[in-house]
Amino acid sequence: MVKTRRRSRFYTRSFAVFFMLLNILILGISGVILYVAPPGRYANFVGWQVLGVDKSGWESIHTNFSWVFLLLVSLHLYFNWRVIRGYLKRGLAWTIRYRRELGTATAATILVLAGSLMNWPPFSTIMDFGEEVKRHWETHRITKIGSPWIVLFLLTAFLATWGLLVVLKRPTVREQN
Repeated sequence: MVKTRRRSRFYTRSFAVFFMLLNILILGISGVILYVAPPGRYANFVGWQVLGVDKSGWESIHTNFSWVFLLLVSLHLYFNWRVIRGYLKRGLAWTIRYRRELGTATAATILVLAGSLMNWPPFSTIMDFGEEVKRHWETHRITKIGSPWIVLFLLTAFLATWGLLVVLKRPTVREQN
């Protein structure tokens, strides 16, 4: 007779990982929807909706999940402070070991920040595209997104989230050897 083991413990770390993953997915989807949403005056006037949720609803979802994300990041920093403090104490040795990664991440961050503030392409092109889509709502008097739009938006959000997860993926034991 085989005994089955009942799991009675709640694994907080697993909960946090799943919660953060779902949180990022919802932030990605709501961010894409708000990126192409029409201006507020038009959206409110015609009752614009995506998946039965109006613009203010999507703004509420995006804002609240952003705050939850910041809370999760804060809890991650709190619970992992000893490790982070160790990184900071090792400072120079750690920085030298990962100097290419640190330099590349810093350069990429500065590039995106500067490109966004200075309105350089492709950052300006991304913003121009969003504005064009927003103007499209009023020009064609679209009040609700039909299924082809939903599929396109959800696919875009999924691919963006998937790309983020692939970039953040830790190497496996086999890859390290």
